[in-house]
Amino acid sequence: MKCNISRRVFLKGAGVAALAVASSAMLSGCSGDAVEEVVKKDVTVFFIYGGVKQNKTATVKVLKTDTTFNTALITPDKLPEGFKVAKQGEVAISADNTAEVEITVGTATKIVEVRFFVGQQQLPKTGTAEVAADATVVNASEIKMPDDYAKMYEITNGQPAIGTDQDGKLIVPEIEERERHGAYILGYTDGTFGPSRSMTRSEAAAIFARLLAEKNGDTISTAANTKFADIPAHAWYSGYVKYLSNNGITYGKSKTIFAPNDAITRAEFTTMAVRFFDVYGDGDAEIMEQFGGFNDVSSGYWAAEYIKYAALHGWINGYGDGSFHAEREINRAEVVTIVNRLLGREADEDYIADNLRKLNTFPDVTKRHWAYYAVMEAANAHTAVLGESESWSK
Repeated sequence: MKCNISRRVFLKGAGVAALAVASSAMLSGCSGDAVEEVVKKDVTVFFIYGGVKQNKTATVKVLKTDTTFNTALITPDKLPEGFKVAKQGEVAISADNTAEVEITVGTATKIVEVRFFVGQQQLPKTGTAEVAADATVVNASEIKMPDDYAKMYEITNGQPAIGTDQDGKLIVPEIEERERHGAYILGYTDGTFGPSRSMTRSEAAAIFARLLAEKNGDTISTAANTKFADIPAHAWYSGYVKYLSNNGITYGKSKTIFAPNDAITRAEFTTMAVRFFDVYGDGDAEIMEQFGGFNDVSSGYWAAEYIKYAALHGWINGYGDGSFHAEREINRAEVVTIVNRLLGREADEDYIADNLRKLNTFPDVTKRHWAYYAVMEAANAHTAVLGESESWSK
């Protein structure tokens, strides 16, 4: 018979205890259909990778009547180390008594630590990358790196970037730092450079204007008007002088006279170089020598502080007798030497030797000339790969 218990019977009890006794009595008197027990079965899971059955198996319980198996029941602890389920979902359970199911897993992976270097110096933060268990290289795009490092390394998607070291850690290789070095001085129409020739004030202005405009992304055109009465409209140097004047780098002999064709002195060029450096805001500011002063530059000399500043930073040198000769005209070889020092630029001697036919050369500046490499650096545009020394990539 069936056991039918009405709500009215339970409500007639005299209390909690009576209710419990009555309920027990009525249930014990019931016979017929029993409550069906939930029956489960064990399913043995085999893992397949690359068509090969792995040694480790897992056992999970499912309802006895189930004919499919949900891979979500495979928790990470049941998987072989380094494996993951390739595709989640329902799979069929085999019809025989073994109740086995095969689940294909994805590539075995490992999490590796990534160390970041600039040159030989290791940076303090680290990153991580999930790679195949047998991987020896990692795509840079897979690296989880600190945001401030990402800007530094500028890694392109899919670049094979790193390899495993003996500790199983990965080291990001040194990323080359590059910058464009434009040519800032030209030779003469007869093909010569004139290393011993003096430089005019307009030529000096052109050098610093080209460098600053290249950095700022500016284009300089000739000017119809400048504040100097002795600069003709649209003279080849008019735009350079105006550009430097607007940036506070160069001044005239007076408020209205620039004297563009006058030879520039060592003091005037040094002053212009220091003012340029202050505006340019870059270059090699290492103190390269101890400066004891020049015996012919008094503290009251108009350019004394500029000369001292340039000498302290190794941009200029005096003569063997300790003098500077501030009023002496500076020559073109001395100019490029100073500018290269100021900017931290140096020629790649090996590149020059291997690519001489591709470069601007001058018959009056041979390899035996003391300023040969300084002139080559100044007169040839190139991409500089920066490191302990500069190397060129044309």
